[in-house]
Amino acid sequence: MFDVPEDARDLRDHLRYALHTLGFRMLQESVWIHPHDVFDELEKLVPDIKRHQWIRLLEARTIAGGATTQLRKAFAV
Repeated sequence: MFDVPEDARDLRDHLRYALHTLGFRMLQESVWIHPHDVFDELEKLVPDIKRHQWIRLLEARTIAGGATTQLRKAFAV
């Protein structure tokens, strides 16, 4: 998840590019998901990503609710 302000637009654009490159899918605005652990690969594309105050990396095993169908379609699981 991220909420990068306008004055850090370069970071936001670079982050979106990295997410797209690694195959992430947008769950909702500024919330991107991936079915596998790709934190290391993401950190190679966005150095120090874990230290940015506007970016949160989460690992979840289950998403309940309407998103489940969207996830299956997005990742063909």
